[in-house]
Amino acid sequence: MPPERIVLLGAAGREFHNFNVVYRDDPAAVVVAFTATQIPGIARRRYPSSLAGPRYPAGIPIEEEGALEDIGRRERVTRVVFAYSDVTHRHVMTLAARVLALGADFELLGPARTMLRAAIPVVAVSAVRTGCGKSPIARWLAGRLRAAGRRVAVVRHPMPYGDLARQRSQRFAVRADLEAAHCTVEEREEYEPHLAAGHALRPEDASGYHPGEAVLRMADVVVVNKVNAATATGVGRAIEAVRRVNAGAPLVRGALPVKLDEPGRVHGRRVLVVEDGPTLTHGSMPYGAGFVAATAAGAAVIVDPRPAAAPALREVFAQFPHIGRVLPAIGYSPAQVEALRRTIEMSDADVVVAATPVDLARLLGPGKPIVRARYEFEDVDEPGLAAHVDRWLEGLNG
Repeated sequence: MPPERIVLLGAAGREFHNFNVVYRDDPAAVVVAFTATQIPGIARRRYPSSLAGPRYPAGIPIEEEGALEDIGRRERVTRVVFAYSDVTHRHVMTLAARVLALGADFELLGPARTMLRAAIPVVAVSAVRTGCGKSPIARWLAGRLRAAGRRVAVVRHPMPYGDLARQRSQRFAVRADLEAAHCTVEEREEYEPHLAAGHALRPEDASGYHPGEAVLRMADVVVVNKVNAATATGVGRAIEAVRRVNAGAPLVRGALPVKLDEPGRVHGRRVLVVEDGPTLTHGSMPYGAGFVAATAAGAAVIVDPRPAAAPALREVFAQFPHIGRVLPAIGYSPAQVEALRRTIEMSDADVVVAATPVDLARLLGPGKPIVRARYEFEDVDEPGLAAHVDRWLEGLNG
């Protein structure tokens, strides 16, 4: 049989992983292209031969997802594999329809074929949507496990937005490692808080999103998070939605209380709010923790960033029209970081409230005063998540 001719649909992450663990050394498969979406600046590059291996001496092209039909016909594609996240089931099946219309197979790779094996215990933190609070819970877990005398390493999905060959293996132990790796704002949002520490507002979204519904069905413990920022009715709806999908896993409630470093600098002032980028864009939230904190601190005006937005940020607002009067911390490239800095400086604001985990003052340099909004996970129930973690540790010790 001739080898399968495969396209991997991705967003600079899971598709590369799937290639490495499933297709890279499989003589029955030839990956003719990756496609890119969601993340700007990824398409029109190549997955380098140094990573693709000896079967791909010229590397593998990365093309725009919009060109899927052209790629399929040109490359005589026989199978298309979907490999990115936080999209509706309808989105996935619309792509499937486009693929089937080409005469090709459409596939989702399962956990058994793609999970990495580990020789030590692993706690996996997943979520039904972007912005549910995975990162604060991961930080909380790392602290809890260290307090129990465990040596902890945090491993997360790669964000290979830059030089793929240079990013083939990355380890961050000190802040200087972030500088040396030329990390994007999105990478810093994940890594900086761990280095500093040494380690539900969408109640119906428990189902209907890929792969969120799948990971919910697999969960051993479910956390309904951010209950401090939701109504009792909303929390109840979230719990009902969880139970329709996973009726057996223990369920606990968690909170992410937001605290401003210097709330007095916000009261009565004109405030520009900078929020965690992916929470607003891929997570479909109109605002986040920064808006809540600035409003609670008595900001006189929440300044709309759109009139002052640099062109690169205007494109983001156009692409995600649901975003409200807040500025997403977008910085997938140096040009976007500069656009973020210019937008902040050109805004009609006295002070900036930054709810991104990134230290914006350090990243952007001198400019408008910045007050950081910080949020960390807290148990609400007794027993809560801590009890489940402690019980799991007791099983390891036994």
